[in-house]
Amino acid sequence: MTRLPQIGGDDGNWGAILNEYLLVAHTDEGMLRAADDIAEAKNKANTAVQSVNGKTGTAVSVTAADTGAYVKPTSGIPLGDLASDVQANIATVNGAVLSNAQGSDYTLQLSDAGKAVDVTAAIATTVTVPAYSAVGFALGATIQVSQLGTGAGDDCPGYWSIDRFDG
Repeated sequence: MTRLPQIGGDDGNWGAILNEYLLVAHTDEGMLRAADDIAEAKNKANTAVQSVNGKTGTAVSVTAADTGAYVKPTSGIPLGDLASDVQANIATVNGAVLSNAQGSDYTLQLSDAGKAVDVTAAIATTVTVPAYSAVGFALGATIQVSQLGTGAGDDCPGYWSIDRFDG
């Protein structure tokens, strides 16, 4: 839509904006257009888009679905909508155990439940299971502990399951 230049807002563009504005009612040579030409131009501008996917009118709102673009469901992207290689990568990650690497003595945290603690130290390292009163692991919580470094791990059985509380 043509407009007049704005003071303080159209620096460097006044000429182009003013010429565009004047061309609505004037020819390129500066002569006045006939009233019929102006009415026809206005009509064409108002009806340029006549319908989109069955929507009609002079002001048609177009959504992503109207253009065939992917519309993400509100509940998240279904796995089937993803490429097969992405689905395969997700399946691999879903089967993996998240790891918490530790390079020195470490006391297990509540956030370690369901994960692996990888001890990577090159020296003897102790992994401590704290009392329930200090951490409060849920009954049945599991933590996998692996000695990956060259240091000797004290009491590093590999897999723990919390099956009772002794305090």
